[in-house]
Amino acid sequence: ALWTAGDADGAKRAVEKALDLVRETGDLNRQAWNLNALATMQSDAVASDEAGAHFREAIALARQAGRPTVWYLAAYSGFLELRGDLDGAQTQCEQAPAEAKKQSDRQLGPYAESQCAAVTLDPGEVDAAIAGYQRSQAAAREIKDHYFDAIAALGIGQIAIGRKRWPGAREALVHAIDEFVIIGEAAGEANAQGLLALCDAALEKNSDSEHAAARARELRARINQRQQVFVVDLALAQLQGRTGARGAVVAKLRAMAIDAEQRQWLSLSLEAKLAAWELLQER
Repeated sequence: ALWTAGDADGAKRAVEKALDLVRETGDLNRQAWNLNALATMQSDAVASDEAGAHFREAIALARQAGRPTVWYLAAYSGFLELRGDLDGAQTQCEQAPAEAKKQSDRQLGPYAESQCAAVTLDPGEVDAAIAGYQRSQAAAREIKDHYFDAIAALGIGQIAIGRKRWPGAREALVHAIDEFVIIGEAAGEANAQGLLALCDAALEKNSDSEHAAARARELRARINQRQQVFVVDLALAQLQGRTGARGAVVAKLRAMAIDAEQRQWLSLSLEAKLAAWELLQER
């Protein structure tokens, strides 16, 4: 609940306490769950070797307990993708969707498909990534899972932005926002609102763009998940670059890229560099 509300620090304290308790009781399954959560929260500060070790320990403990490892494989895949290890990320993803189909927990399928779609996108397999997000969204809608419906829509919207297909991007992002609002997912909505502001600016819906940007800033002030804040700031910086002060925005994007690289967030560092390059190309 704390993580969903955007309180990364509070969530980390809670999961560390939970991990202490389940280590005392010897519950391997819950140790795996809490280690996976802790690793996710650690990598929100730095995608460190320690966080990677916790992801791997979670996978090993789940297997030892005879429990599904889909959550952990997909989460570790996302961690490796963040660090730029695309081959490693793909290896984890090759196992997750197939295992998800064997499990009774129907939420595993949408999660595995959405995470692996993101991994597929990085080496440029765009159509395959869209197909993955679409499979994730269809499975999420079948079980009325608002979160993974929104995550898939967000991914589809980001791809459409990259292709400058603004109306399609807008449609996907509006849907993502609606789903995030239903479940009170502040960080996800902030991300989607920032991207929506970009879409509306490109479509010359200036009033709508200002409204979406204001909402993104409001939500950003309520969250301290560093990766989500980074993504929101990236979208808002790109929006600012469209309206002038490009030199200052490019400098900000370069600073963001350096900060991300120091945190071992290679994929996010490259996103900031790409945004800076695109602004310079428009001169």
